[in-house]
Amino acid sequence: MLLITLIFVWIILILAFLLFVYLFLHLFVELFFTLFKKYAPFVPTVTLIYRQEFEELFKFLESLNLENKKFVDLGSGDGVVVKKFAEKGYPSYGIEGNPFLFFLSKLGIKNKNAFFIRSDFFKEDLRNFGIVYVYQLTSINQKLLPKLQEELKSGSIIIAHKFPFFESEQIKLIKKINGNTLLIYQKL
Repeated sequence: MLLITLIFVWIILILAFLLFVYLFLHLFVELFFTLFKKYAPFVPTVTLIYRQEFEELFKFLESLNLENKKFVDLGSGDGVVVKKFAEKGYPSYGIEGNPFLFFLSKLGIKNKNAFFIRSDFFKEDLRNFGIVYVYQLTSINQKLLPKLQEELKSGSIIIAHKFPFFESEQIKLIKKINGNTLLIYQKL
């Protein structure tokens, strides 16, 4: 009985240590990318919480009859949004620079339409995408706006999660879902 108790205690200690290492690495990587790479901190998109908003989003996107349904999430984090779009049949890509989150996003890919790229999304060519999803701070969205205006084709959709873009001559707000939860823009 003593041996079983010791084994159980060792297993608990090892699991606690692994959890500590996981949290420490995550915090370190997140802190590095937030402070030195000037990106927004990772905040998970919990699709269960936003289920209704995403269902409304998918209905709206279907009503647009888009020619190009290729989807990209800029700063895809843990990949939940990419996987959600892939489940709905969209060829879906996530671009994530944080190596920890990139690895996390690749776990459990069950859909052949979901792909992840480890890169800085400011350096990636977005010309082939018809739908762009961004969950970044407004300040980052504003830095991203010239790139979107230059690279996206007319009719492309930009979805901003909570943090808006300022409208321009080329980018117009066409729909809000649940207040400012999802802001949908179109490139003219």
